Amino acid sequence: MCERWHHIANFVADMGIKPSGTSLDRIDNNGNYEPGNCRWATIHEQSRNTSTTILITFKGKTKCVAEWATVLGISRGALRNRLAKNWPIDKVMTLRPKRGWHPWQADAMTACLDKARNAQQGKLTDENVGEIQATYSRGSITQAEIAAKFGVCQSTISDVIRRRA
Repeated sequence: MCERWHHIANFVADMGIKPSGTSLDRIDNNGNYEPGNCRWATIHEQSRNTSTTILITFKGKTKCVAEWATVLGISRGALRNRLAKNWPIDKVMTLRPKRGWHPWQADAMTACLDKARNAQQGKLTDENVGEIQATYSRGSITQAEIAAKFGVCQSTISDVIRRRA
């Protein structure tokens, strides 16, 4: 702690009265407790300001992995895995996940729902199911391509492959 703060009046003059729900936090964890390096922060803010926090700067903005994951709509684990694989930062921050539904896939979701509503396209015969399983087991095309071929949602193909249909 800096010498100045050994007197409580100086500390209060520099930092003010502690706001409710906060505690003293060092901005640079390797730095000293001194006026230019301290702030009042919530537990949430402090949890994102530790020596193990990974910071990513992209397009001029610096955020921790958890914040970027929220912004990008992917899991923290997916983001950390990309970084661990030493992907270029542009690829880390812009590649969309292959699985699951994400907000930027709204058009695909709408198309999928339209297909599901169309009873004639949405029904698969036993022959179709066998063909889907055989095609998938060969590994020649993706589930999305198989879904397009049969006019059904990718989730339907996933169910067929897992033998739930």
